Amino acid sequence: MGKDARLNIRIPQHVAEAVDRFEDQLDIDKLCTDALIRRCRELRDAQRDDSGMRTAIARMRAQRADIKSQAKSAGFRDGREFLLQGASYDMALELQELYNRQLKAPMDGLFSALTAVLAGAHQPPPFSGDLEETEWSQGFLEGAMDSWLRIRAEVES
Repeated sequence: MGKDARLNIRIPQHVAEAVDRFEDQLDIDKLCTDALIRRCRELRDAQRDDSGMRTAIARMRAQRADIKSQAKSAGFRDGREFLLQGASYDMALELQELYNRQLKAPMDGLFSALTAVLAGAHQPPPFSGDLEETEWSQGFLEGAMDSWLRIRAEVES
């Protein structure tokens, strides 16, 4: 069996007086040892929990980023298709205006603004409800503008 280590601790005066009164009934070494072991286990368990939480946070952040990326990609495809398949010249100009406003100051209600622009042309947004609205809307505008900026010069010539 190994040699016991010594540890000096400071305690408030009123605790020292109470210990003196009941010294013959207290196993100070055992009480301190048990308290230290219990606290070390609590700290170890909390560390494990923190590690598990950090792992969960990292995993969920990656999943959320993936969901946002998928929504933006879907929006880009939908925006390109919408502009090439069904958008009028006026609609393309309105989408470009909305896109330019979004570039200057990102909008909190981008999906609502996009929905309003499309409603003006009696076109519901080709949005799938399981996607992130804001990310999809940004992708939609980027996809529509990608196509519009490629063809605009020829349309207006």
